[in-house]
Amino acid sequence: MSWYTYEGFTTDKKIVSGKVWGDSEEEVQAKLTYQSITPIHLECLVVKTRKQQWKAAHMIHFAYRLHMLLGAGISLRKALDMMVNTKGSTIPYEDIREDVGRGMTLSKSLSKYQCPIIVTTILQAGEASGTLVESLGMIQSMYEEEHRLRQQLVSAITYPSFLVVLMIVFVGVAVGFILPQFKSVFESMQIELPPLTAALFAGGTWLQQKGVYLLVILLIFGMVLWKSYERESVKFSVHRKVWLCMAQREWLMAYTMVRMCQIWKLLLKSGIPLLQLLDMTESLWGNRWASALQKEVKTRISQGHGFTDSLEKVQLGTSFLWDLLRIGEETGDLESMLDQGHAYYKGILDRTVKRGEQLLEPIMLSIMGSIIALLVVAVMLPMFNSISAIQ
Repeated sequence: MSWYTYEGFTTDKKIVSGKVWGDSEEEVQAKLTYQSITPIHLECLVVKTRKQQWKAAHMIHFAYRLHMLLGAGISLRKALDMMVNTKGSTIPYEDIREDVGRGMTLSKSLSKYQCPIIVTTILQAGEASGTLVESLGMIQSMYEEEHRLRQQLVSAITYPSFLVVLMIVFVGVAVGFILPQFKSVFESMQIELPPLTAALFAGGTWLQQKGVYLLVILLIFGMVLWKSYERESVKFSVHRKVWLCMAQREWLMAYTMVRMCQIWKLLLKSGIPLLQLLDMTESLWGNRWASALQKEVKTRISQGHGFTDSLEKVQLGTSFLWDLLRIGEETGDLESMLDQGHAYYKGILDRTVKRGEQLLEPIMLSIMGSIIALLVVAVMLPMFNSISAIQ
């Protein structure tokens, strides 16, 4: 299907123009005739196909508005008509509206435009069970939680990152441009420089003369590292070491556990079978090694092993999560146990981020103060030595 632009006139001889969605020119002409428009020009719009980006903020807005409108008793087609003029969104509202208007289900339409498989599967389950409104609410809560976690981490590292950049710029300017000015003054005064001051002056002079070469070397080194990391074997090895390091500290696993407990809980609540759930969430760990472990879990479950035993056997997750899931399997209430795990690790994550913010700020300020003190001492020390010598 494609979009067609048209020009034509109505029964009262008024010129009109616009665009219509259709499979062919004949179908578009039939639609225009039904609207009492006689077309005089039709042209198929050539749209470059590109991968749709389903951003979290846009998905929250999409799920929230659709959940609210459908919950108010408005039909799906009418709700999409009301949302089609949404500005600044990467979601193809017009295309989805046309697909639904032609009888296609919402989940099938979204899957055409590379919507995440988790979303389309939850919607498909909701359409089959008649709980589409509840499914949209689940999608909204899932993306809101994802967005909240990302914002929490970003806010935690923004200020320390700013201080690090500021510190690097300050040291570079001080050593490369400010200290050499003092060097010429001390040389004209024929003052013997202490080792600390001489070392800083030598570093500043070298940075002025060879700073460009250092920058080029660092860029080349960074590119080599990045190209090496892009190799699948290297990336898999790095991910494995990172995962094994994270697995030794519960607070390092908190962010991942919060995400996965939330997603698993929502998918189980939607009625999605366990094996399909594992297949859908295999790539959501953000770690190649963890994804490979989940694939082993899926294989073991297919062979008749239990969910918790499989997770523990391949060491995917934490001991606390395994205990919760074991209780859930015994009581037949995995959703509740996953909710408990989500709440537990969310508390750990909140405390970790808060503690990190409290510790990083004074640490970074102390480092900056030490560097400033070092530079001041390096400049003032020759002056004190010369005054002492005169006395």
